[in-house]
Amino acid sequence: MNEPSLKLVACPCCRAPLYSLVWERFTSKWQVSNDSPSLGYDAEGSFMECRRCTRRVAIIEAPEHAEEPFFVAVRQNCRRCGADSPSP
Repeated sequence: MNEPSLKLVACPCCRAPLYSLVWERFTSKWQVSNDSPSLGYDAEGSFMECRRCTRRVAIIEAPEHAEEPFFVAVRQNCRRCGADSPSP
C-alpha cells in the first residue's frame, strides 16, 4: 500500500505551511513533526503562531481516538498577531 507519510497544513491567513504531520504506522495516527511550531494556550484556547505572517491561528485539540492530534479551527481572526493580547 502506498499511503502518504507527510501532511502539510496551511495557515488559513496566508496559505503558507503552518505545521506538518508525519504518519506513525505503529499507532496508525498522525504525529506533529519536530519542526512544527508548538501549541500555545491563552484565555481563548489553543493556538499556533504562523512563522510566515505571525498571525494567531486558533487550534482545536482532537479527542483521543482521532487520527490527528488537532485541527485548524474553522473561524479565524486573521487580523490578530500571535503576540497580541485578546481584545476585551
